[in-house]
Order: sequence, then C-alpha cells, then structure tokens
Amino acid sequence: KQDELEAGSKELNPATLSTRFNGVERFMVPSESTRLTAFIDPGLHVHWYCVVAWNESYGGSIVDYGCWPRQNRSFFMAEDARPNLASEYGNLTPSQLVFAGLQDLSKEILGRVYFRQGGGEVHIERCLVDSGYESKAVYQWVRQSAYAPITHVSKGFARTTTSHGISEWKPRPGERTGYHWRLTMGEESRVRCVQFDPDMWKSFLYGALTTPPGGTNGIYLFGKSQSAHAMIGHHLAAEYSTPATIRGKTFDKWQVRPHRPDNHLLDCLVGAAVAVSVQGLRWESGALQGQVTPTTKLAPSRMSSGARKHIQAGRRISIGGAA
Repeated sequence: KQDELEAGSKELNPATLSTRFNGVERFMVPSESTRLTAFIDPGLHVHWYCVVAWNESYGGSIVDYGCWPRQNRSFFMAEDARPNLASEYGNLTPSQLVFAGLQDLSKEILGRVYFRQGGGEVHIERCLVDSGYESKAVYQWVRQSAYAPITHVSKGFARTTTSHGISEWKPRPGERTGYHWRLTMGEESRVRCVQFDPDMWKSFLYGALTTPPGGTNGIYLFGKSQSAHAMIGHHLAAEYSTPATIRGKTFDKWQVRPHRPDNHLLDCLVGAAVAVSVQGLRWESGALQGQVTPTTKLAPSRMSSGARKHIQAGRRISIGGAA
C-alpha cells in the first residue's frame, strides 16, 4: 500500500486503472487522435501487444491490447495461457515459436485497418518489438517481415550504479535521439534498434495514468466495461517505484512487486509511448517526468510515401477481423 512505501515512491491501483475508459469502441480511433503506434513483447508462452492512438498533447487511447495466441478468458496468467505458442504451433524450437507467433500476430494488428470516429482510415505507423527474449529470432523477423518499413527492434536499458542513463550516452554517427531513447544499429544483421530508458518512461505513464479526466493528456482504455479491463489494470499496477540517486541524479526506479505479477502489458504501453516519440511527438526536456505538459506539435510522419504504399498494399484485415 502507498503508506507502506517510502516518501517519493509511486504506485498505481489496478481497480482504478480498469475504470479509466473513454467510451470509444475497441479498434476505433478517437477523432482527436493523430498517431497510432504499437508494441509487441514476445514471450515464452504468448506474445503480448498494445495498440495506442495519440493526440498532439501526448494523450493516449488504448484501442486494442491482448496476446497471441488468443485466449477464451479475460483474465489469466501468462504461464497458464491456453492455448500457448507450443500448443498452437507444435514441436518447434523456442526461436521458431517466437518467429511463428510474430508472423501471425503482426497480420492481426499491423495488417488491420483501424477507423477513426467521424470517418477515415488510420494505420499503425510505428511498431516496436522487444528483443529481450530470443533476440536472434526477433531480429530475423523484423528484417524479413512485410512490415519491416514500420517496425523496429527495441530494448530497454535501465541505468545502474555502473552504467549511465541513455540520455547521457555519447551519440555515435548515424544515430537519432529523443527523450531517453536512441535509434541505433542493433546487435544482429545491421537491423536498427530503439534503445530506451524504461524507468523514465514508466514515470511518464504514471503521470498520464493518474491525470484527472477532463483534459487532453491522460491515457484511457477503450469501451465502458471495468470487468473487461481487470487484467490490464493488474499488469499496469504490477510495478512500483522508489527514489534512487545515482551520480547525484535522483529518479524513479521501478521494480516488479515481490509476488512477481505479470507486467507484460505495462511493458507494451511503455513501448507504444516510446514508438510515438520516435515518430516525432516531441517534448521539452524533462516534461515527461511524472508530468504531462506538451510543448510542441507533432512533427510530420517519418514514414516515406513508398514505405506507406508498400505496407498498405499488404493490408487485408478489416475492423471486423478476429479480436
């Protein structure tokens, strides 16, 4: 509980989080949203994902989330998923299971046509894929995928007593940097990778998920059903922060609770937020540290017209596809 944490600590309440809905139907993009990003977190049992629509104030609407393979229950633990990757694809190696799952999940979320309130189609313009598990398979999939023009490998690097935060890393030629992230060459096959500081971005989410309703810069869930969002509420509240000071700089250090609940959808929401920053949603330095105060409008999309046509040509799944 909050009163048991040290001063300056932060935690979220799962019951409160599951009531932060915006009344917009699943898969539907709110009329005020201008960008759509996604994040995929490959795992041993299932692949988790989150799709988020963003407005120019960095307010987010979670339009879809879940896992692959699809489940028949609204609340379950990752290790108890039925079906799981092994039962879905048979006798494959772990890396082959990761690749097969990414192939099918990407068709569902990156190949889907989303629709905006009031009319018009919206397409995901950037998806990050975590490389923490079976990284070689993740790099191979990103390199070979039909969605390669809008996909980057990603990896979180939390600062420690022996390593500086990403914002302090010396830039190298050809890199692009933003708020506690950099786009650089990855570990495999010359594929680019987005490296980011998860602690700083979880503090941003804490601010966005505790912003009172009525403004433009909070983060909300689709629909109107609290029971439908019970699981993501627990994932988002699976970690808490305590103040940490390293080399004279104090920040929130986030850690999973002692009973080790699933936190995969928290990671996915973090990744979707980083993805829209990579796409050009910019902030004044320091504005995301538990606050939600934008200073600039969205930069133009960085996706080339050729890449957009390539991706759109492969989209065949409509809003009525499997959920």
